[in-house]
Amino acid sequence: MRLLPLTHYAPIFAPLVGRRVALIDGIGGTGDKLIYRATRQLLDAFGIQWRACEPQEIADVDVVLLFGGGNLDSYYDGEVHRRRVACERAEAIGAKTIVLPQYSMGMHEGRHFDRLFVRDLSSLKTRPEAVLAPDLALGFDHAPPSQPPRHSLGLFLREDRESLLPHDIAYVGDPYHMTHDLDELFRIAADYAHIVTDRLHFGICGLLSGRRVTLLPVNNHKSREMWELWLRHVGCEWSDEVPAFVREQPIASNYLLAWSADPEVRAYSTSGGFTKELMRHALASGYVDKLVFPKMNGTRAEFMVTDDASELMSPATNSIYQPISPLKGLSRVPDGETCAITLLPCHVEALRENPRLQQKAKLVIELACGHTPHYAWTEECLAKLGVDEEEVAQLDYRNGLWPGDMVAHLRNGEEARTPFPPLWNPDPTACSPAICGVCTRMGGLGDVLVADPWRLEETYQKDSPGKTMVQVLNPAVWDLIQTANIEYESINRGQWDHSMTWLRTSKQACAVRA
Repeated sequence: MRLLPLTHYAPIFAPLVGRRVALIDGIGGTGDKLIYRATRQLLDAFGIQWRACEPQEIADVDVVLLFGGGNLDSYYDGEVHRRRVACERAEAIGAKTIVLPQYSMGMHEGRHFDRLFVRDLSSLKTRPEAVLAPDLALGFDHAPPSQPPRHSLGLFLREDRESLLPHDIAYVGDPYHMTHDLDELFRIAADYAHIVTDRLHFGICGLLSGRRVTLLPVNNHKSREMWELWLRHVGCEWSDEVPAFVREQPIASNYLLAWSADPEVRAYSTSGGFTKELMRHALASGYVDKLVFPKMNGTRAEFMVTDDASELMSPATNSIYQPISPLKGLSRVPDGETCAITLLPCHVEALRENPRLQQKAKLVIELACGHTPHYAWTEECLAKLGVDEEEVAQLDYRNGLWPGDMVAHLRNGEEARTPFPPLWNPDPTACSPAICGVCTRMGGLGDVLVADPWRLEETYQKDSPGKTMVQVLNPAVWDLIQTANIEYESINRGQWDHSMTWLRTSKQACAVRA
Protein backbone atom coordinates (compact mmCIF):
# COMPACT_ATOMS: atom_id res chain seq x y z
CA MET A 1 0.00 0.00 0.00
CA ARG A 2 1.00 3.60 -0.65
CA LEU A 3 -0.14 6.45 1.54
CA LEU A 4 -0.31 8.75 -1.50
CA PRO A 5 -0.99 7.74 -5.13
CA LEU A 6 1.61 7.99 -7.87
CA THR A 7 -0.12 11.04 -9.35
CA HIS A 8 1.28 13.14 -6.48
CA TYR A 9 4.79 12.38 -7.74
CA ALA A 10 4.28 12.91 -11.47
CA PRO A 11 5.60 16.52 -11.35
CA ILE A 12 8.90 15.16 -10.04
CA PHE A 13 9.40 12.01 -12.09
CA ALA A 14 7.41 12.32 -15.32
CA PRO A 15 9.85 14.89 -16.82
CA LEU A 16 12.70 12.42 -16.28
CA VAL A 17 11.33 9.81 -18.68
CA GLY A 18 13.83 9.29 -21.51
CA ARG A 19 16.63 11.02 -19.60
CA ARG A 20 19.76 9.38 -18.17
CA VAL A 21 19.63 9.84 -14.42
CA ALA A 22 22.30 9.52 -11.73
CA LEU A 23 20.83 8.96 -8.27
CA ILE A 24 22.78 10.24 -5.28
CA ASP A 25 21.82 8.94 -1.84
CA GLY A 26 22.46 10.78 1.39
CA ILE A 27 24.15 9.34 4.44
CA GLY A 28 21.23 9.78 6.81
CA GLY A 29 19.83 7.51 9.48
CA THR A 30 17.46 4.57 9.37
CA GLY A 31 14.46 6.73 8.53
CA ASP A 32 16.27 8.30 5.59
CA LYS A 33 16.75 4.80 4.20
CA LEU A 34 12.98 4.68 3.72
CA ILE A 35 13.25 7.75 1.48
CA TYR A 36 16.12 6.22 -0.49
CA ARG A 37 14.21 2.97 -1.04
CA ALA A 38 11.05 4.85 -1.98
CA THR A 39 13.06 6.86 -4.52
CA ARG A 40 14.10 3.67 -6.27
CA GLN A 41 10.55 2.35 -6.32
CA LEU A 42 9.22 5.56 -7.80
CA LEU A 43 11.93 5.77 -10.45
CA ASP A 44 11.02 2.25 -11.55
CA ALA A 45 7.28 2.94 -11.36
CA PHE A 46 7.71 5.85 -13.80
CA GLY A 47 9.95 3.80 -16.12
CA ILE A 48 13.03 5.97 -15.72
CA GLN A 49 16.54 4.92 -16.73
CA TRP A 50 18.72 5.47 -13.65
CA ARG A 51 21.75 4.29 -11.76
CA ALA A 52 22.96 5.01 -8.25
CA CYS A 53 26.49 6.33 -7.76
CA GLU A 54 28.69 8.39 -5.49
CA PRO A 55 28.88 12.15 -6.15
CA GLN A 56 32.45 12.00 -7.47
CA GLU A 57 31.48 9.18 -9.89
CA ILE A 58 28.85 11.14 -11.82
CA ALA A 59 29.40 10.75 -15.58
CA ASP A 60 27.48 10.31 -18.84
CA VAL A 61 24.10 11.43 -17.48
CA ASP A 62 21.59 14.17 -18.23
CA VAL A 63 20.24 14.64 -14.73
CA VAL A 64 21.66 14.29 -11.23
CA LEU A 65 18.93 13.44 -8.74
CA LEU A 66 19.84 14.43 -5.18
CA PHE A 67 18.37 12.70 -2.13
CA GLY A 68 15.31 13.91 -0.29
CA GLY A 69 15.03 14.22 3.48
CA GLY A 70 15.21 16.78 6.26
CA ASN A 71 18.72 18.15 5.90
CA LEU A 72 18.75 20.96 3.31
CA ASP A 73 20.48 24.18 4.43
CA SER A 74 21.44 22.42 7.65
CA TYR A 75 24.21 21.61 10.10
CA TYR A 76 24.34 18.05 8.73
CA ASP A 77 27.72 18.65 7.13
CA GLY A 78 27.98 15.24 5.48
CA GLU A 79 24.80 15.78 3.50
CA VAL A 80 25.75 19.35 2.56
CA HIS A 81 29.14 18.13 1.34
CA ARG A 82 27.58 15.43 -0.85
CA ARG A 83 25.31 17.97 -2.51
CA ARG A 84 28.24 20.31 -3.11
CA VAL A 85 30.40 17.63 -4.74
CA ALA A 86 27.49 16.36 -6.83
CA CYS A 87 26.64 19.87 -8.07
CA GLU A 88 30.24 20.60 -8.99
CA ARG A 89 30.47 17.33 -10.90
CA ALA A 90 27.12 17.91 -12.64
CA GLU A 91 28.20 21.40 -13.71
CA ALA A 92 31.44 19.98 -15.12
CA ILE A 93 29.58 17.58 -17.43
CA GLY A 94 26.61 19.83 -18.22
CA ALA A 95 24.02 17.81 -16.29
CA LYS A 96 20.99 19.27 -14.52
CA THR A 97 20.61 18.96 -10.73
CA ILE A 98 17.29 18.17 -9.09
CA VAL A 99 16.80 17.97 -5.32
CA LEU A 100 14.06 15.59 -4.22
CA PRO A 101 11.59 16.80 -1.55
CA GLN A 102 13.52 18.25 1.36
CA TYR A 103 13.05 20.28 4.52
CA SER A 104 15.15 23.44 4.66
CA MET A 105 16.58 24.22 8.09
CA GLY A 106 17.23 27.84 7.08
CA MET A 107 21.05 27.84 6.96
CA HIS A 108 21.25 28.62 3.24
CA GLU A 109 23.88 26.49 1.49
CA GLY A 110 24.45 29.19 -1.11
CA ARG A 111 24.05 26.71 -3.93
CA HIS A 112 21.83 26.84 -7.02
CA PHE A 113 19.91 23.76 -8.11
CA ASP A 114 18.19 23.50 -11.47
CA ARG A 115 15.07 22.30 -9.69
CA LEU A 116 14.32 22.05 -6.00
CA PHE A 117 11.39 20.31 -4.34
CA VAL A 118 10.45 20.96 -0.72
CA ARG A 119 7.84 19.18 1.36
CA ASP A 120 6.57 21.99 3.66
CA LEU A 121 5.59 25.66 3.63
CA SER A 122 8.38 26.89 5.92
CA SER A 123 10.94 25.55 3.46
CA LEU A 124 9.06 27.23 0.63
CA LYS A 125 9.45 30.58 2.42
CA THR A 126 13.18 29.97 2.85
CA ARG A 127 13.52 28.70 -0.72
CA PRO A 128 10.88 30.58 -2.78
CA GLU A 129 12.26 29.11 -6.00
CA ALA A 130 11.25 25.62 -4.84
CA VAL A 131 8.23 23.53 -5.78
CA LEU A 132 6.05 21.94 -3.08
CA ALA A 133 5.85 18.12 -3.21
CA PRO A 134 5.22 15.32 -0.70
CA ASP A 135 7.94 13.36 1.03
CA LEU A 136 8.82 10.37 -1.15
CA ALA A 137 8.24 7.96 1.76
CA LEU A 138 4.51 8.58 1.40
CA GLY A 139 4.73 7.02 -2.06
CA PHE A 140 6.52 3.88 -0.87
CA ASP A 141 4.60 0.71 -1.75
CA HIS A 142 4.74 -1.50 1.35
CA ALA A 143 2.91 -4.75 1.98
CA PRO A 144 1.19 -4.53 5.40
CA PRO A 145 2.28 -7.19 7.90
CA SER A 146 0.34 -10.45 8.01
CA GLN A 147 0.75 -10.84 11.78
CA PRO A 148 -1.20 -8.80 14.34
CA PRO A 149 0.70 -6.44 16.66
CA ARG A 150 2.15 -7.91 19.84
CA HIS A 151 1.85 -4.74 21.93
CA SER A 152 -1.03 -2.30 22.32
CA LEU A 153 1.06 0.86 22.73
CA GLY A 154 4.63 1.98 22.16
CA LEU A 155 6.22 5.35 22.94
CA PHE A 156 9.36 6.06 20.90
CA LEU A 157 11.40 9.24 21.45
CA ARG A 158 14.41 10.54 19.56
CA GLU A 159 17.69 10.98 21.41
CA ASP A 160 19.55 13.51 19.28
CA ARG A 161 19.96 17.22 18.66
CA GLU A 162 16.45 17.61 17.23
CA SER A 163 14.77 16.23 20.35
CA LEU A 164 12.32 18.60 22.05
CA LEU A 165 10.30 16.65 24.62
CA PRO A 166 11.66 15.73 28.07
CA HIS A 167 12.71 12.14 28.61
CA ASP A 168 10.95 11.92 31.97
CA ILE A 169 8.79 8.93 31.14
CA ALA A 170 9.49 5.29 30.38
CA TYR A 171 9.58 4.74 26.62
CA VAL A 172 10.63 1.96 24.29
CA GLY A 173 13.65 3.83 22.92
CA ASP A 174 14.87 5.77 19.92
CA PRO A 175 13.97 3.53 16.97
CA TYR A 176 16.96 4.78 14.95
CA HIS A 177 19.27 3.67 17.73
CA MET A 178 17.49 0.33 18.00
CA THR A 179 18.30 -0.65 14.43
CA HIS A 180 20.08 0.62 11.31
CA ASP A 181 18.16 -1.81 9.09
CA LEU A 182 15.00 -0.56 7.37
CA ASP A 183 13.30 -3.96 7.29
CA GLU A 184 13.89 -4.33 11.02
CA LEU A 185 12.46 -0.83 11.52
CA PHE A 186 9.26 -1.97 9.81
CA ARG A 187 9.18 -5.09 12.01
CA ILE A 188 9.47 -2.94 15.14
CA ALA A 189 6.66 -0.68 13.94
CA ALA A 190 4.44 -3.65 13.12
CA ASP A 191 4.76 -4.92 16.69
CA TYR A 192 2.72 -2.00 18.08
CA ALA A 193 -0.99 -1.34 17.54
CA HIS A 194 -0.51 2.33 18.45
CA ILE A 195 2.78 4.17 17.96
CA VAL A 196 3.43 7.52 19.65
CA THR A 197 6.67 9.03 18.36
CA ASP A 198 8.63 12.13 17.39
CA ARG A 199 10.54 10.15 14.75
CA LEU A 200 8.81 11.24 11.55
CA HIS A 201 9.74 8.37 9.27
CA PHE A 202 9.29 5.74 11.95
CA GLY A 203 5.76 7.08 12.23
CA ILE A 204 5.41 6.71 8.46
CA CYS A 205 6.60 3.09 8.79
CA GLY A 206 3.76 2.61 11.27
CA LEU A 207 1.20 4.13 8.91
CA LEU A 208 2.46 1.98 6.03
CA SER A 209 2.06 -1.03 8.34
CA GLY A 210 -1.57 -0.15 9.04
CA ARG A 211 -0.95 0.97 12.60
CA ARG A 212 -2.38 3.90 14.51
CA VAL A 213 0.23 6.66 14.79
CA THR A 214 0.40 9.80 16.92
CA LEU A 215 3.18 12.17 15.88
CA LEU A 216 4.96 14.42 18.39
CA PRO A 217 6.92 17.65 17.78
CA VAL A 218 10.68 18.13 17.44
CA ASN A 219 12.66 21.35 17.87
CA ASN A 220 11.90 22.56 14.34
CA HIS A 221 8.85 22.73 12.07
CA LYS A 222 9.49 19.64 9.94
CA SER A 223 7.18 17.16 11.68
CA ARG A 224 4.32 19.59 12.38
CA GLU A 225 4.25 20.89 8.82
CA MET A 226 4.51 17.41 7.35
CA TRP A 227 1.51 16.48 9.45
CA GLU A 228 -0.52 19.57 8.50
CA LEU A 229 0.13 19.25 4.77
CA TRP A 230 0.17 15.51 4.25
CA LEU A 231 0.01 13.11 7.18
CA ARG A 232 -3.27 14.17 8.77
CA HIS A 233 -4.98 13.34 5.49
CA VAL A 234 -3.77 9.72 5.67
CA GLY A 235 -4.91 9.05 9.24
CA CYS A 236 -1.96 10.25 11.33
CA GLU A 237 -2.77 11.95 14.65
CA TRP A 238 -0.89 14.82 16.30
CA SER A 239 -0.12 15.79 19.89
CA ASP A 240 1.97 18.70 21.16
CA GLU A 241 3.14 16.59 24.11
CA VAL A 242 3.15 13.00 25.25
CA PRO A 243 -0.59 12.33 25.70
CA ALA A 244 -1.92 11.80 29.21
CA PHE A 245 -3.23 8.34 28.34
CA VAL A 246 0.33 7.30 27.41
CA ARG A 247 1.67 8.48 30.77
CA GLU A 248 -1.06 6.52 32.53
CA GLN A 249 -0.21 3.21 30.85
CA PRO A 250 2.78 1.01 31.66
CA ILE A 251 5.11 0.92 28.67
CA ALA A 252 7.95 -1.52 28.19
CA SER A 253 11.02 0.70 28.00
CA ASN A 254 14.41 -0.11 26.53
CA TYR A 255 15.77 1.13 29.86
CA LEU A 256 15.19 -1.28 32.71
CA LEU A 257 16.04 -2.37 36.19
CA ALA A 258 16.05 -6.17 35.91
CA TRP A 259 16.81 -9.15 38.12
CA SER A 260 16.50 -12.92 38.39
CA ALA A 261 13.09 -14.19 39.44
CA ASP A 262 14.94 -16.86 41.45
CA PRO A 263 15.63 -15.36 44.91
CA GLU A 264 18.70 -17.55 45.40
CA VAL A 265 20.29 -16.48 42.10
CA ARG A 266 19.41 -12.87 42.79
CA ALA A 267 20.95 -13.06 46.26
CA TYR A 268 24.35 -14.44 45.27
CA SER A 269 24.64 -12.36 42.09
CA THR A 270 24.83 -9.00 43.95
CA SER A 271 23.68 -7.04 40.86
CA GLY A 272 20.51 -9.07 40.48
CA GLY A 273 21.48 -11.97 38.22
CA PHE A 274 19.97 -10.52 35.02
CA THR A 275 23.02 -11.39 32.94
CA LYS A 276 23.18 -14.94 34.29
CA GLU A 277 19.51 -15.59 33.59
CA LEU A 278 19.63 -14.07 30.10
CA MET A 279 22.64 -16.19 29.14
CA ARG A 280 21.20 -19.33 30.70
CA HIS A 281 17.94 -18.89 28.82
CA ALA A 282 19.72 -18.12 25.54
CA LEU A 283 21.45 -21.49 25.84
CA ALA A 284 18.42 -23.47 27.06
CA SER A 285 16.17 -22.06 24.33
CA GLY A 286 18.64 -22.93 21.57
CA TYR A 287 19.25 -19.28 20.70
CA VAL A 288 22.99 -19.96 21.11
CA ASP A 289 25.15 -23.08 21.30
CA LYS A 290 27.71 -21.96 23.87
CA LEU A 291 28.26 -19.55 26.73
CA VAL A 292 31.51 -17.57 27.01
CA PHE A 293 32.19 -15.73 30.27
CA PRO A 294 34.94 -15.11 32.86
CA LYS A 295 34.99 -17.10 36.08
CA MET A 296 37.20 -16.86 39.12
CA ASN A 297 39.55 -19.77 39.78
CA GLY A 298 41.09 -18.98 43.14
CA THR A 299 42.22 -15.37 42.83
CA ARG A 300 42.65 -15.43 39.05
CA ALA A 301 40.03 -15.15 36.31
CA GLU A 302 39.78 -17.56 33.41
CA PHE A 303 37.41 -17.65 30.47
CA MET A 304 34.87 -20.45 30.25
CA VAL A 305 33.52 -21.77 26.95
CA THR A 306 30.76 -24.21 27.81
CA ASP A 307 27.35 -25.60 26.97
CA ASP A 308 26.72 -26.30 30.67
CA ALA A 309 24.84 -23.36 32.19
CA SER A 310 25.51 -24.61 35.72
CA GLU A 311 29.08 -23.34 35.28
CA LEU A 312 27.62 -19.85 35.07
CA MET A 313 25.34 -19.98 38.10
CA SER A 314 27.84 -19.12 40.82
CA PRO A 315 29.19 -16.07 42.68
CA ALA A 316 32.49 -16.90 40.96
CA THR A 317 31.04 -15.34 37.78
CA ASN A 318 29.97 -12.07 39.42
CA SER A 319 31.75 -8.82 38.50
CA ILE A 320 35.48 -9.40 37.95
CA TYR A 321 38.07 -6.67 38.33
CA GLN A 322 41.26 -7.85 36.67
CA PRO A 323 42.60 -8.01 33.09
CA ILE A 324 41.04 -10.72 30.93
CA SER A 325 41.12 -11.59 27.21
CA PRO A 326 37.57 -12.58 26.23
CA LEU A 327 38.17 -12.68 22.48
CA LYS A 328 40.61 -15.52 23.07
CA GLY A 329 37.73 -17.37 24.69
CA LEU A 330 35.49 -16.55 21.75
CA SER A 331 38.05 -18.01 19.36
CA ARG A 332 37.53 -21.37 21.11
CA VAL A 333 33.89 -21.50 20.01
CA PRO A 334 33.77 -24.03 17.13
CA ASP A 335 33.15 -22.64 13.65
CA GLY A 336 29.48 -22.84 12.77
CA GLU A 337 28.37 -22.42 16.38
CA THR A 338 27.20 -19.29 18.16
CA CYS A 339 27.48 -18.06 21.71
CA ALA A 340 26.35 -15.57 24.30
CA ILE A 341 29.31 -13.62 25.65
CA THR A 342 30.02 -10.87 28.18
CA LEU A 343 32.38 -8.14 26.96
CA LEU A 344 33.61 -4.70 27.97
CA PRO A 345 33.05 -1.79 25.53
CA CYS A 346 36.64 -1.96 24.26
CA HIS A 347 36.23 -5.69 23.60
CA VAL A 348 32.99 -5.07 21.68
CA GLU A 349 34.74 -2.51 19.47
CA ALA A 350 37.44 -5.06 18.68
CA LEU A 351 34.80 -7.72 18.00
CA ARG A 352 33.00 -5.51 15.48
CA GLU A 353 36.26 -5.26 13.52
CA ASN A 354 36.59 -9.06 13.30
CA PRO A 355 33.87 -10.54 11.03
CA ARG A 356 34.86 -14.16 11.73
CA LEU A 357 34.50 -13.80 15.49
CA GLN A 358 31.46 -11.57 15.16
CA GLN A 359 29.58 -14.38 13.42
CA LYS A 360 30.03 -16.49 16.54
CA ALA A 361 28.86 -13.83 19.01
CA LYS A 362 25.10 -13.96 18.54
CA LEU A 363 24.30 -12.40 21.92
CA VAL A 364 26.73 -9.74 23.18
CA ILE A 365 26.12 -8.54 26.72
CA GLU A 366 28.16 -5.37 27.10
CA LEU A 367 29.32 -4.47 30.59
CA ALA A 368 29.60 -0.77 31.44
CA CYS A 369 33.14 -0.36 32.73
CA GLY A 370 34.83 2.03 35.13
CA HIS A 371 38.36 0.90 34.16
CA THR A 372 40.13 -2.41 34.71
CA PRO A 373 42.80 -2.28 37.42
CA HIS A 374 46.04 -4.20 37.22
CA TYR A 375 46.17 -7.41 39.25
CA ALA A 376 48.22 -5.52 41.85
CA TRP A 377 44.96 -3.87 42.96
CA THR A 378 43.56 -7.30 43.82
CA GLU A 379 46.69 -8.01 45.84
CA GLU A 380 46.18 -4.73 47.71
CA CYS A 381 42.58 -5.71 48.47
CA LEU A 382 43.66 -9.10 49.81
CA ALA A 383 46.15 -7.32 52.05
CA LYS A 384 43.33 -5.15 53.40
CA LEU A 385 41.39 -8.34 54.10
CA GLY A 386 44.41 -9.60 56.01
CA VAL A 387 44.90 -12.76 53.94
CA ASP A 388 47.65 -14.11 51.70
CA GLU A 389 46.89 -15.09 48.10
CA GLU A 390 47.95 -18.67 48.83
CA GLU A 391 45.27 -18.94 51.54
CA VAL A 392 42.41 -18.11 49.16
CA ALA A 393 40.43 -20.96 47.62
CA GLN A 394 37.94 -18.64 45.93
CA LEU A 395 37.74 -14.85 45.63
CA ASP A 396 34.40 -13.16 45.00
CA TYR A 397 34.97 -9.53 44.14
CA ARG A 398 31.33 -8.83 44.99
CA ASN A 399 28.90 -11.04 46.90
CA GLY A 400 25.74 -10.48 48.92
CA LEU A 401 23.31 -7.55 49.00
CA TRP A 402 24.02 -4.76 46.52
CA PRO A 403 26.57 -3.25 46.06
CA GLY A 404 28.17 -6.23 47.76
CA ASP A 405 31.16 -7.32 49.80
CA MET A 406 34.49 -8.62 48.62
CA VAL A 407 34.69 -12.14 50.04
CA ALA A 408 37.78 -14.34 50.23
CA HIS A 409 36.83 -17.98 50.85
CA LEU A 410 39.84 -19.50 52.57
CA ARG A 411 41.18 -23.00 52.19
CA ASN A 412 40.61 -23.65 55.91
CA GLY A 413 36.85 -23.10 55.47
CA GLU A 414 36.78 -19.59 56.89
CA GLU A 415 36.07 -16.40 54.98
CA ALA A 416 37.28 -12.81 55.08
CA ARG A 417 34.77 -10.15 54.07
CA THR A 418 34.71 -6.36 53.66
CA PRO A 419 32.34 -3.92 51.86
CA PHE A 420 33.34 -3.48 48.22
CA PRO A 421 32.71 0.26 47.55
CA PRO A 422 35.48 1.59 49.85
CA LEU A 423 37.97 -0.64 48.01
CA TRP A 424 37.13 0.79 44.59
CA ASN A 425 39.50 3.65 43.92
CA PRO A 426 41.95 2.30 41.36
CA ASP A 427 44.86 4.46 40.25
CA PRO A 428 44.25 5.26 36.54
CA THR A 429 47.99 4.96 35.98
CA ALA A 430 47.82 1.36 37.23
CA CYS A 431 45.21 0.05 34.79
CA SER A 432 45.83 -2.85 32.46
CA PRO A 433 46.39 -2.32 29.63
CA ALA A 434 47.80 1.13 30.33
CA ILE A 435 45.52 2.81 27.77
CA CYS A 436 42.57 1.70 29.89
CA GLY A 437 43.38 4.53 32.28
CA VAL A 438 42.41 7.17 29.71
CA CYS A 439 39.43 5.30 28.22
CA THR A 440 36.11 7.14 28.24
CA ARG A 441 34.04 4.55 26.34
CA MET A 442 30.48 4.21 27.57
CA GLY A 443 29.35 1.28 25.43
CA GLY A 444 26.40 0.91 23.10
CA LEU A 445 27.62 -1.54 20.44
CA GLY A 446 26.40 -4.74 22.09
CA ASP A 447 22.94 -6.32 22.07
CA VAL A 448 22.32 -5.19 25.63
CA LEU A 449 24.30 -2.81 27.83
CA VAL A 450 24.28 -3.57 31.56
CA ALA A 451 25.47 -1.53 34.52
CA ASP A 452 25.07 -1.15 38.26
CA PRO A 453 22.34 1.34 39.24
CA TRP A 454 24.75 3.80 40.80
CA ARG A 455 23.21 7.11 41.90
CA LEU A 456 19.65 5.80 41.56
CA GLU A 457 19.02 5.73 45.30
CA GLU A 458 15.62 7.35 44.80
CA THR A 459 14.64 4.30 42.75
CA TYR A 460 16.73 1.60 44.30
CA GLN A 461 18.23 1.42 47.78
CA LYS A 462 21.62 0.05 48.74
CA ASP A 463 21.81 -3.07 50.91
CA SER A 464 18.84 -4.51 49.02
CA PRO A 465 18.54 -7.55 46.74
CA GLY A 466 20.35 -6.66 43.53
CA LYS A 467 19.05 -5.16 40.32
CA THR A 468 20.85 -4.62 37.01
CA MET A 469 20.42 -1.45 35.01
CA VAL A 470 19.81 -2.51 31.39
CA GLN A 471 19.60 -0.82 28.02
CA VAL A 472 18.17 -3.08 25.31
CA LEU A 473 20.00 -2.23 22.09
CA ASN A 474 18.88 -5.12 19.89
CA PRO A 475 15.08 -5.59 19.67
CA ALA A 476 15.55 -9.33 19.10
CA VAL A 477 16.70 -9.64 22.71
CA TRP A 478 13.24 -8.70 23.97
CA ASP A 479 11.88 -12.17 23.24
CA LEU A 480 14.67 -13.67 25.36
CA ILE A 481 14.08 -11.25 28.23
CA GLN A 482 10.34 -11.84 28.26
CA THR A 483 10.65 -15.64 28.25
CA ALA A 484 13.62 -15.93 30.61
CA ASN A 485 13.34 -16.25 34.40
CA ILE A 486 13.68 -12.47 34.68
CA GLU A 487 11.63 -9.76 36.32
CA TYR A 488 12.03 -6.10 35.44
CA GLU A 489 10.66 -2.61 35.82
CA SER A 490 10.99 0.22 33.33
CA ILE A 491 13.00 3.34 34.06
CA ASN A 492 13.10 6.46 31.93
CA ARG A 493 15.96 7.83 29.88
CA GLY A 494 16.56 10.58 32.43
CA GLN A 495 17.23 8.01 35.17
CA TRP A 496 19.56 6.08 32.89
CA ASP A 497 21.45 9.25 31.99
CA HIS A 498 21.65 10.31 35.63
CA SER A 499 23.43 7.09 36.52
CA MET A 500 25.61 6.87 33.43
CA THR A 501 26.61 10.54 33.66
CA TRP A 502 28.21 9.76 36.99
CA LEU A 503 30.18 6.92 35.39
CA ARG A 504 31.15 9.10 32.40
CA THR A 505 32.31 11.92 34.68
CA SER A 506 34.30 9.47 36.79
CA LYS A 507 36.04 8.04 33.72
CA GLN A 508 36.80 11.48 32.32
CA ALA A 509 38.30 12.53 35.64
CA CYS A 510 40.49 9.42 35.65
CA ALA A 511 41.60 10.18 32.09
CA VAL A 512 42.67 13.67 33.17
CA ARG A 513 44.55 12.30 36.18
CA ALA A 514 46.29 9.72 34.02
